[in-house]
Amino acid sequence: MFDLKFIQKTLQEYKESLILEFQNLRNELSSKQIFIFEKYLKENSLAGMNTWLQNYSELKYFKQTLKQLKNSQEITSFQEMISKNLIEDFGEEDFRFLEWERTNSNKKDLENIIKHWIKETQSKLLDYNKTYSTQQNSLNWYLKANEDPSKIGASVKLIPFKTPKDKILQLKFAEEELQKFFPYGYSLYKILTQKIIIVQSEGLVSYSFFHEPGISYINVIDRNLLQTIDDLIHENAHHHLNLILKKYKILKSKHTQKVFYSPWRKELRGIYAILHAVFTFSFGAKLFFEIVNHWDKCPSKLTQKDFETCCARFIEETLMLEYSLNDLNKNLEEFTNHGKKLIATLNKWNHKNKEFLKQFESNVKQKKLLNSISNLKKTLQTSREEYKDYKNSLEK
Repeated sequence: MFDLKFIQKTLQEYKESLILEFQNLRNELSSKQIFIFEKYLKENSLAGMNTWLQNYSELKYFKQTLKQLKNSQEITSFQEMISKNLIEDFGEEDFRFLEWERTNSNKKDLENIIKHWIKETQSKLLDYNKTYSTQQNSLNWYLKANEDPSKIGASVKLIPFKTPKDKILQLKFAEEELQKFFPYGYSLYKILTQKIIIVQSEGLVSYSFFHEPGISYINVIDRNLLQTIDDLIHENAHHHLNLILKKYKILKSKHTQKVFYSPWRKELRGIYAILHAVFTFSFGAKLFFEIVNHWDKCPSKLTQKDFETCCARFIEETLMLEYSLNDLNKNLEEFTNHGKKLIATLNKWNHKNKEFLKQFESNVKQKKLLNSISNLKKTLQTSREEYKDYKNSLEK
C-alpha cells in the first residue's frame, strides 16, 4: 500500500474502472454527455471522470427517489427514511440531507426539492468544469473561499484574485525542497497530485475532497515555505489513503458509533476520521524527520527557525500519533485484514519515530515551542482520562 509501483498500478486500475463504468453506461447517454466525459478522459483528469460518474449516479438516485415519493402514502415516514439514506449514501459533509429535513412534510414540497436536485445534477453532466482540467493549471490566480470548506463542504464559493509573484515562487520552492529533503514523499506527490489550486480564506490551511482525486486546494497566501511543504504532503496523503479506500475495504463499517478524542481537532471524532488523521499526519511526521535528518546535507531556503519548528512538529505529531494509534490498536475488530495491515505499518513508523524524541527535543531552544510541547503532553494525559470515562458511559 506504500510501495510506489503498487500505487502506480492501483492508480491505473482505478482509471480503467472509471472508463469501464462509463462504457457500460454509454448507450444511456446523450452525445453531449459523452463529449464531456471523454474530454476529461482525454486530459487524464481522474477528478473530472470520477465526479461526472458520481453525478450520473446521483441523477439516477434522485429519479428513483422521486418515483418512490409518488408511490408513497406515509409522507412523514418517507421523509425520515430518505433523510437517513442521504446521510448514509452521501455523508454528513453533503448538506442536502439538512435541506431535505427542513422541507415541509408534504408531497408537493418534497417533489419540488427532488426535482430541483435532478435539474441541478443534469446540468452538471453537461457542464465541463475547468477546475478539473489538468491542462489549465495557471497559478497566476488564486481562489478566495467565502466560507470554511471544512464546514460547508464542496459547495464553497471561490472568487478569483491575482496571485502575488512571491507566492507563486513559494509553491515552486516548496516542491523543490520536498524533492531535496524527502525524495520518497516527492515521488508519491508526483504520482498522486494532479493539480494544485491556490486558495485562501480566514483560518483555512488546505483541503481536498474524496470525489476529486488528485486535486489539492492549498492556501499559499497565508502560509510560509515550511507550512506549504507540509500542506503539499498532507493533501497528497489524503489522495493516497482515498486511493487505498477505493481498492480495499479497510473498515468493516464506516457507520460505527465509536468515537475517540482527536488530538488534532481537539474534539471527538469517529473512527473513520481518526484513521484519516493518523494516516495523513504520519506522513507529516516523516516529512519533519527527513528535513531534520538531512539538514546539514541539503542547502535550503528554510531557516534555523524552521529547523527548530520541524523538530517540535515531529515531536508533537509523534505524540499525537501514539495517542490515536493506541485507540485504533484497541479497536482492531472494526478493521478488515487490509485495514489491520495498514495500521501495522503506521505503528512501525511511529515506533521508529519514538526513538528520536529525546534527540529532537534537545534541538528545540525556543521557549514558545517548548511550551507547546509541554502543554500537548499535559493535554493528551488529561484527555485520555476524561474520554476514558466518556467511552465507558457510552458502552453502558
